[in-house]
Amino acid sequence: MLALSSYIYALQQGQKQLPVYLHKHPVLVAGCYQLVTTDELPLQLLLKQPRIMSQVLATAGDQVWQQHTLAAGYMRLSIYDAELIEAIKNRPKGALVAMAVLKKPRNYHNPDGFDYVRWAQAQGQLASGYIKSSLVAWDACQIVGRDKLDTWRQAFLQLLAQVPHEGMGSRLWAALSAGYSKDLEGKHWQVLHRTGTTHLLVISGLHIGLVAALLMWFGRGLLWLFKRPQSYGLAIWLGWVGAMGYAIFSGWGLPAQRAVIMLSAIMLVNRLGVAWTIWQRLLLAWAITLLLQPNSLYSPGFWYSYLAVLNLALVWRGKRSDQWYVLVLQLVLSQLSLLAILAPVIAATTGGLSVIGPGLNLLLIPLFGLLLVPVLLLCSLLLPWLGPHHIAMQSVATALDALWQGLQWLAGWPYAMLNVSHWPAAVWLLWILLGVLLLLLRSYWRAALWGLLLLLLQPQKAVYQLTVFDVGQGLAIWQQAAEHNLLYDLGDRFSSNFNLLQAVVLPALYRAGVDRLERVYIGHWDRDHSGGLSALVSPYEKLEVGQWWLPIERHKYLEHYIPAAAHIERCYPTDWQSFGTIRLRHLSLQRAVVNGNNASCVLQIDIYGQRILLPGDIEKAAELRLVALYGQQLRSDILIAPHHGSHSSSSELFLQTVAPRLVVISAGYQNRYGHPHKQVLERYWQQGIAWYNTAIHGQIRIRFNDDGQLLVEHAYY
Repeated sequence: MLALSSYIYALQQGQKQLPVYLHKHPVLVAGCYQLVTTDELPLQLLLKQPRIMSQVLATAGDQVWQQHTLAAGYMRLSIYDAELIEAIKNRPKGALVAMAVLKKPRNYHNPDGFDYVRWAQAQGQLASGYIKSSLVAWDACQIVGRDKLDTWRQAFLQLLAQVPHEGMGSRLWAALSAGYSKDLEGKHWQVLHRTGTTHLLVISGLHIGLVAALLMWFGRGLLWLFKRPQSYGLAIWLGWVGAMGYAIFSGWGLPAQRAVIMLSAIMLVNRLGVAWTIWQRLLLAWAITLLLQPNSLYSPGFWYSYLAVLNLALVWRGKRSDQWYVLVLQLVLSQLSLLAILAPVIAATTGGLSVIGPGLNLLLIPLFGLLLVPVLLLCSLLLPWLGPHHIAMQSVATALDALWQGLQWLAGWPYAMLNVSHWPAAVWLLWILLGVLLLLLRSYWRAALWGLLLLLLQPQKAVYQLTVFDVGQGLAIWQQAAEHNLLYDLGDRFSSNFNLLQAVVLPALYRAGVDRLERVYIGHWDRDHSGGLSALVSPYEKLEVGQWWLPIERHKYLEHYIPAAAHIERCYPTDWQSFGTIRLRHLSLQRAVVNGNNASCVLQIDIYGQRILLPGDIEKAAELRLVALYGQQLRSDILIAPHHGSHSSSSELFLQTVAPRLVVISAGYQNRYGHPHKQVLERYWQQGIAWYNTAIHGQIRIRFNDDGQLLVEHAYY
């Protein structure tokens, strides 16, 4: 039954997105848009509630337009054409009709990478693509809500945006009261992750349970006032109805839905005359959740929710005391037991464990429950009547911003987050099993001691290997030599909330226990090579960089991201240098005047006598110049395809001189440039060169042995 419901759910999710037969085909799109970027290329916009039409062949042989129905959601579209950009860049939102080429969400194939397809489904992203031609736009556009409640929610958010306050106050208010978190950028989620407080900003069981408890308390007060103290069932129904309304108003997200199911099972079972224990009620809620949301079985949030409630039930079972020190002790023990049960699940799924999270939650959960959430809900109700300029509204926004500043300061601590992604699965399994056992035996101090002992475990790191990540139409390469690590290029960046370095590269580094990069190379300044620069230097990414090696061609805007105290070198030609137990050198076009792709930093690495050539995005002119300068010194066993295998690169003379055994192409799946070019692949075949393409094979990892053998592994078979 569960398998059948999972299959039905998967079909429903697939129907919400772009049909396969429209993938990469020109279609006519229409809808309400909002620009995401206005100061960089390509211009990006979100098209909300899109409608699409495509041309099909009619029975008479004529081409006719057919409309396709999609579920509610949005599309992310890019604009590359200069004339189209000029036509729309000064109009940040409105309506449009345009010809576009769309594509379905697709995962980058990396073992440790971000699950983009699942994320897109959860966000309601139907497709992405680019606008091709025939752009018609106008200012007026009305998004029809699902019902009147959606209209009220949008009106509330617009009113909240008018509160005169600079900082994070209004963003946090929108997230806590209406579940609107789209204004939170990647750096904000990093702060929450490092402090272990993400659950406080996502409308889930904590907030909905608090609303239910507050309304139950209010209902009991009214019943006592009207001398009907025995009718506590009315107070329970009042709490449940209020919690349901709050969950719907907050956007009815999956965490809110799970919370309502769990709350209903806990609160309403006894109202139906069934005397079930808390364990039976939790089992009922668990079964209903899986029946209605089968895909929750693969969602970390599902396990977080039920493990947290299980933990509280174990800690507070049989506890009845009005003494304050007993309550405080139980709160402390609940955090310790969370460390024993929930922390391994969070760490194993996210790769990080917040060291300050348990203590911070011990303070913030009561603060949110007793003060912050009640005040926010009250002010949200009064906002339409008092107006956004009222002193009370400004005070609440200021207080929220002060809270955020404190979280940001704590997140900046060097050891706020412990990187545990490289710990073996056996550690987590032992942690959970022993944690549950000790929790059942109520030996909390032993559970805490076991947790501290496990924190001291340090598994052995990997050794000599080269990893070419699947970062789409871009490049990111990780050279690992024992404890020495080198990163060549940083992948692409699509928005402030999503870049390939954080989604693909950093999870792999952290899982291997890497906390220092001896060298970071930026081959050249195109965005598909340097897009992750701002993320790498983020104060919340505790990855130390020893040396920065930059192209000879300077880029004033991008270079300002690199800290002033950093050790910066330029890719001028060098002799062989030692890098741990391997060697490397730079094969620059000397001091010739080059720019753009031909200014790429060319790197050659020697491992156990096996050579790797990383030429960046150089093209034929630079290739021939390198051949003239270095000749047979270019000979290498492995070649990273120049310029993603473009027609303007991988010239015949260059390939004959390098004579690689293996070529690795880093290219995007069905990219708009047609990389790798068919003639380039033919040259590889003609010269007997084996090749791998990240668009086909996913992440490619090459392991080196001291006997001269190469072991090639790829993620997608």
